[in-house]
Amino acid sequence: MNEELLLAHLLWMCSNMPDKKEKEMKWNRWLGYMQGQCVALGIMTLDYCKQSNKSSLDYGYRMTHRAITQAGYGLIPERCKAPE
Repeated sequence: MNEELLLAHLLWMCSNMPDKKEKEMKWNRWLGYMQGQCVALGIMTLDYCKQSNKSSLDYGYRMTHRAITQAGYGLIPERCKAPE
């Protein structure tokens, strides 16, 4: 998979993240997948993911979302929105 396609998929995941209260296990899997791909792409480090998740998983998600949107901004700017 090329980097542009993976970033586009990660941006899609950010905008379609399941509701944490209703589907917590799925939400956790998605966050883990997104963070793993960010590490593989060199967007985030594993230590950064661990530290942001220690604070809270919601904070970890916001930091992951920020990293993905910053990396993808030049690729698909209209899909790079701040998390709600």
